[in-house]
Amino acid sequence: MLIGSGIAASALLAGNTNLVTVTLPYAVTVGTATLPSGNYTISSVDMNAGEDILVIRSEKGDVVATLQAQKTYMNNRSEKSQVVLSRDGNTWNLDKLFVEGDGVSYQFVK
Repeated sequence: MLIGSGIAASALLAGNTNLVTVTLPYAVTVGTATLPSGNYTISSVDMNAGEDILVIRSEKGDVVATLQAQKTYMNNRSEKSQVVLSRDGNTWNLDKLFVEGDGVSYQFVK
């Protein structure tokens, strides 16, 4: 079952490394970790092979998860930053990331 849920996020920095803050309204599974609801930052690390590594940090700045994402180029720039979640039963997962003012999105690799 796939249910999209847009979660508002704020773009903090534009450039080679995207840095976005996001508030997760409930626990979200990231790889083998489950992030409790709360505030996080997500930044990308460009890997030349076409896949990026996204680093998720807690409010305190601690790295809580890293995951692979496939970069997708869009025709239009995103008007706002947001994370899209998917739901599988009672489990919420990160699905996509859109960054305000950027012409790319990130599809999380499962």
